[in-house]
Order: sequence, then C-alpha cells, then structure tokens
Amino acid sequence: MDRHFSPSSTIPQYIYIHSPHDLRNPQALADLEQMAQRVSQLPGIAMVRGITRPKGEPLEEAKLSYQAGEVGGKLSDASQQIAGANGDLDALTAGSRKLADALAAITGQVNQAIAVINGLAGEVARVQNQVDASETLKQIQQLAASLRSNAGTLEEVLNMAGPVLAGLNASPVCNTDPACAAARDQLQLLVNARNSGAFDQIADVARQLQATPDVQNLIGTLQAMRASLNQAVQTIQSLGLGSPGGLRQQLAELQQGANALADGSQRVADGVQALTEQTKQMGRGLSDAAAFLLSMKLNASKPGMSGFYIPPEAMNDARFKDLASMFVSPDGHAVRYLVQSKLDPFSTAAFDQDTAIADAAHSAQPNTSLADASIAMAGTTPTYAQMRDYYNHDIRFIIVVTIVVVLFILIMLLRAVVAPLYLVASVVVSYLSALGVGVIAFQLIGGRPLGWSVPGMAFIVLVAVGADYNMLLVSRIRDESPNGIRSGVIRTVGTTGGVITSAGIIFAASMFGMLFASISTMVQAGFIIGAGLLLDTFLVRTITVPSLAVLVGNANWWPSRRFATRRPARPPQPTLVPAEPSRPSSEPDVRRPEQAAAAELEPVHARASGSGNHGADGIDPDCVVWLWAMSASRN
Repeated sequence: MDRHFSPSSTIPQYIYIHSPHDLRNPQALADLEQMAQRVSQLPGIAMVRGITRPKGEPLEEAKLSYQAGEVGGKLSDASQQIAGANGDLDALTAGSRKLADALAAITGQVNQAIAVINGLAGEVARVQNQVDASETLKQIQQLAASLRSNAGTLEEVLNMAGPVLAGLNASPVCNTDPACAAARDQLQLLVNARNSGAFDQIADVARQLQATPDVQNLIGTLQAMRASLNQAVQTIQSLGLGSPGGLRQQLAELQQGANALADGSQRVADGVQALTEQTKQMGRGLSDAAAFLLSMKLNASKPGMSGFYIPPEAMNDARFKDLASMFVSPDGHAVRYLVQSKLDPFSTAAFDQDTAIADAAHSAQPNTSLADASIAMAGTTPTYAQMRDYYNHDIRFIIVVTIVVVLFILIMLLRAVVAPLYLVASVVVSYLSALGVGVIAFQLIGGRPLGWSVPGMAFIVLVAVGADYNMLLVSRIRDESPNGIRSGVIRTVGTTGGVITSAGIIFAASMFGMLFASISTMVQAGFIIGAGLLLDTFLVRTITVPSLAVLVGNANWWPSRRFATRRPARPPQPTLVPAEPSRPSSEPDVRRPEQAAAAELEPVHARASGSGNHGADGIDPDCVVWLWAMSASRN
C-alpha cells in the first residue's frame, strides 16, 4: 500500500471542533475556513479537507472573488445590452420629439377650430336677431354671405378636426387629463353634428338668403327659412353655444388642455432624451464596474485574498447536506477537518507537527464565532504524540528519581559521598556518549531520527548496568587500598578487569542482537545500549573510573574513617636489605600474582620513601605507568 498511497493518506489525523452553538451559518463557516487556511500553510502539510474545502482547496463558488466575478459578468452582459440598444434609445428620443411636434401642430389646429366655432356661433346669433327684427335685405344678404363664408370655413375646420380627434383619442396623456377628456368629448359632438348635416343646413340658409331677388319675396323666403334656421339654432344651442357655461367654456378648457398637452409632450421628449443619456452613461458605468469585478476575480483568487462566504440559501441545498454529513455532526455543534501530512505519521517530526497544528487552530479562535469552541486533535499521530508527551513528562521524573536512588544506594554501600558522585556522573556521561553515537549512526548517516521512546529506555538500562559495575569496581578498590589508593587500583584492575570486561562484552553482544529486529525502535535501542555498554566497559571502568579514583585519592571515602587513615612514611633504611635467595627455576612460585607484584615493588617503595619524592601513599608518581603495564602483563 505504501507504494501506491502515502502513509498520511491512509493514517490521517483530524482537527475536532466542538462549539456550544450551531456552526452551520455563514459566519462560522468563514471562521472555520480561516482556521483551515492557517493549518494548511504550516510546513509539511499536504492537504486539509473539511466542510469548506472537500477537495483540499476552498470551494470555488464560496470565494468572494468568484462571486464578484460572477456579478461582474452579469454587469458586463447588461452593459453590452445597453450598448446594443443605443440605436433604439436614439429612436425613442426622435419619436418623442416627433410626438411633441405633432401634438403642437394639433394644438394649433384645435385653437383655430375653436376660433372658427366661436365666430360661427356669433354669426348665427346675428342672423337670428336680424330675421326676427325684419332686417333689410342688404343686411340679410351681407349676413348670408358672412354666414355662408363662416359655414365653409367651419366645414374645413371640422374636416381637420377629424385627425385632431383621432390624435386625442390615441393620446394616453389626454386620458389622464379630465379637462382634455371633456374637450375631446365636445369636439366629438361637433364632428357628429357635421356628420349629421346640421352645418349644411346653415349653409343652405345662407345660399337662400343670397338668392332672394327683392324685398317683396323676403317675407316668404324668411318664412321658408325659419324652420331651417330654428333647427340650426336648436342644434347650436344643443352644442352649448348659446349659453356662457356651455360649449364655449368647454372649448376654452379644450384649448387649455391642448396647450398643456403640447407642453407636456415637449417635457416628455426632453425627459426621454435625458433618460437616454443617463442610460448610456449607466451602461458605461456598468462596463467599468464589470471590468473591476472581473479583474478582482482574476487577481484576487489566492486563498489569502479571495475571502469566503456561503449564503444561507446554500445550507438547504441537497449537495451541501450530503457534504455536511461527512464533516459536521447532525446537530451542527461539532465539525472535523482531515489533515494529511507529508511526514511519516510515526516520526518525531510528525509529533512536533501535531503540536504546531493544534497551536495554529487555536490561534484562529480569538474574536471569531469559534472563540468559545474547544479544539482537539484526533487520530493515530496525535495519539502517539500524546503518548510521547506523557512519556517525556514521566521520563524526566524517572531520570531524576533513578539518579537520586542510585546515588543514595552507592552512598550507603560505599559509606562515602565523593566516589558515588563521580560514579553517577560517569554513568550519565557514558549514556550521553552512547546517545550521541546513536544520533550519528541513525540520524546523520541513516537519515532517520531516533524514536521518542529510545532515549528513556537506553538511560534506564545503561544506568542500571553501569552503576552496578562501577559500584563493584570502586568497592573492590576500597578493599584493596589499605596500603594506598594506587596499589589498590592496580590490584583491583588486575583481578576484576577481565571479569567485568567479559560481562560487558556479553551484555553488549546481547543488545546488538536486536539489530536484526524488524522494528526500528528495537534496532535503535539495541544499538545505543550495546554501544553504551562497550563505552562503559572499555573507557569508563577501564580508564575513567580508575584514573578518577587515583586523582581523588583518599578523598574518595569522605566522610568515612578511611579518609583520615594515612600510611606513615617509611623511615630511611641505614643498611641495605639483603636480597632473598633466589629460588630454583624448577620450584614453582605459589604466591598470588598481586603478592608477587607487591614483593617486587618493595624496593621501589623503599627508594621512594628514602628519596622523599612520593605521593600521599608513598608511591612515586613516575612509576604509575610502569606499575600499570606490569600489572596488565601479569594478567
């Protein structure tokens, strides 16, 4: 599986967030994404997945830059549509101008028709008065001519009133103006009267008046005309021309309405032109806004600049609910994020990274909706990281207790303080040296850091073994030093060196057997413990401890009574001591090696005592190397 999938993908770790309130809202989701963004920026993080980033990257649709780009696209489309409709807007402006001009022309025609109608009404009234008063024929003929002329003019005006009436019927402005609507109705009555032939009768009266030959026929003509004239008068009266508040007033209102309509149409034309210009300007503004938003979509798409927003409507989407079921609890109070690391999930670096992930997640809490939430890490790596933290805490306590207990036992057994101190110190130095060798072998050369449990395991074993062997060595030195510490060291190293060295080699070989294990922790522990045993065997107990014992001298046993014991210096011998007769070569020397060495060293002691060049135990310091070599050769 490791060939196809990285260990972090098969053994992931999780960030668990628990909040007292529901986290399924835009603000909480934005804060969660901010937290995930901080975690993803940590070194060694391959991917962070969750409700806001199911594929390891923030949802594209939830980025504010994407949303701004979508709005910009819509604005750009609207701007293009407005730009494409500029021709229609210009046509609308031209049409409104034409409408205003047409309404102005209609207003002039209406005013002209009103003037003609008023003149016609006056002429009919004068004809009636003159007929009733039996005016002279000349006056009647003049009135008839005037009446016929006005009737013709009225006919022409009424012919033009048809289009005016059609324009007023089609005008929405006249429908909303009560005065214009009333005048339009009266104008309709005039047109209807024209269509009924009433004004033709007036013209007939005028022709008959003009055709009268003399005054004698006037009465008969007038009597013949009276019926037609009365009917024309009734028609005019029915139109309201005979009353001050009738058609005259309505025609005046019609004139005012027509003028107002003309003015209003002109203002409408001006407004349409202004609206067209504003629409074009708005199109240019929309184009600029669209360009800015689209630029923000392209240039602000990076996670740190894009922003994040999920609208509340998206919470009810079926796809969002399916996604939320994988990362959000049913009540919405708990959320988890899956974190994939580039590191080995069982390495020390991964454990340290777990702490960095938790710190980054906690740093995103202040002043957000997650301020009152609890954040924890879960998974295999966080579990081992917590075990390591517990182990590190415990191993510190174990190291201190172990050193104190071993030191106390050495003090009790040796009945001294000085020797136990450097014995424990030598064991610690031996352990640190072995640990350094392990770091060089596995971390610097092998490229694999030490396991988190290896240092503690190696410390316990090396301290236990090293302190025991050192205690045996120093205890033997104390027993072999009645005549001086140097001779005691020589005798002790000669008698116990081989045994302790053999024991150390055997123990180290046993530990090196762990090098063939398949678990890296066992391999590292076996190598470090074995290397530490070899260092302790060949350096600490063979060179370091004996040298320290000789350098410290009788102070090794302080504050016991041995510290006050001093072997008195030998007095100078006045005569030479005769040499013992030599034994035959065939006779074996049955003395112990140390006894033979002591006997051979007696002349040296004597010369050193006589010359005065000796140490506290009476041995010449220059003879230390020679004595050490002799003892080693005998062993």
